[in-house]
Order: sequence, then C-alpha cells, then structure tokens
Amino acid sequence: MKNTILIILLFFGALTLQAQPKENWDQEKLTGQRYAYHEQLRGSPFLFDDWINGSVTLVSGEVIENVPLKYNAYLDELITYNPVYFTVIKLDKYTLHRFEFDLFGEHWLFEKRFFPGFPKGDRFFRILHEGQTDLLCYYKVNLLNTSPYKDQNDVLKNQEFFSGYRYFLFQPESDFTSVQLRKKSLLRCVKKDDLKQARQLIRKGNLELKDVGGFSSGMQLFEENKIELKF
Repeated sequence: MKNTILIILLFFGALTLQAQPKENWDQEKLTGQRYAYHEQLRGSPFLFDDWINGSVTLVSGEVIENVPLKYNAYLDELITYNPVYFTVIKLDKYTLHRFEFDLFGEHWLFEKRFFPGFPKGDRFFRILHEGQTDLLCYYKVNLLNTSPYKDQNDVLKNQEFFSGYRYFLFQPESDFTSVQLRKKSLLRCVKKDDLKQARQLIRKGNLELKDVGGFSSGMQLFEENKIELKF
C-alpha cells in the first residue's frame, strides 16, 4: 500500500514540475480536447519529446506566455498540459495563430498558414526568414511500415515514426513554392534581368547558400538591393 501511494505521489509530482501554476492557466483562452498518446512505437511523433515553455498567440491577437508545449509533427497539432485537471490537451488549431519558444540557442517561431497543396488546409510552418518573401520550413513525421520488432512490453509491432522536413518560399500573391537550400534554387526565382547583379552580390558577400543562415542572408541581401523573387 505504501509503495502504491509513493508511486502516485511521484507521478503527480512529475506532472506538476512540467506544468505551470494554476493561476496562469486560462481555460477560456486555450481550448482543446484531451490528447491520447500513440501506442508504443519506435521513433516519436513529436518534433521534440520534452515539454518546452513557450508562448502562444491566438487568432484574436492575444498572447499567452509561459505555456508548456509539444509540437506533434505527425498530426501537425500543438499539445499542451492543463495543470488544473492534470490533463494533456490538443489545442484547437482554429484558435491559434502562432507559437514560439527558445531552444538550443535558437528562437523557434511557428505560424499557421493555409496550404493550398495536398493535403489542403492549415499547417504550422517554422518561419526562418520574414520579408518580401518568407523562407518557411514544414516539419513532418510519417508513420511507416517496417520489419517486425517487439516494443518495451514485448508486443510485436511493425510501424515506426520517421521525421523529415521541406523548405518553402512564400509570397502572399504567389503562395508557396518548394525550394532546396542551394544557390541554384534561389537564383531560379530571380528575374533574368537581375541575374547578373544577384550573382555578383552572392560572390561579393562570400555567401554559401547551403544552410538556413546563408540562404536567409542571400534573401536579405536581394531585398536590400531591390532584387525581387518571382515564382
């Protein structure tokens, strides 16, 4: 009996450490449904497995700070923890505009945008560069069939989560276009009359357009020199 009570106390104690004080929780502003965790499979449906404190901006413009967050990249849903009812909640996507947090020395900002491709609908994109043209990243976890294996409970399984991502350029008037972080991919979006100047700017700036930092710097340099991207 004592062992049972101790286990219960440890369980709720761990939840309390992950949660925020009850007085900071506003149920009327953060709405959602109870979240059911996936069965034990290899991999993870989350972008990061740990709870991360961040802020959520609602479509109304109101910002709610210091919220425990997990981003489920398999469902493309934002998950939080309700310390009032000791419940994990999948937030109603239609109420959300953006969410953000700091991790690994970086600021992670995600914004909901309507994606006209397949499948059509609202998606959370990480914003890597904001300007006349935005550079976005869409994180996606897929559940795929694999060779049979046994989980922690010795149950036979044949599925595993695999994570991936895609980069997009976005303009309100042109929507989305898929892009790779390469010089050729960026220059493909430059008008023919501006190509010579664009190549000179990249060369003078000694830019390596092979990662997010270099690609974003190239986009910023083009904007400063009135070189528009079209797609």
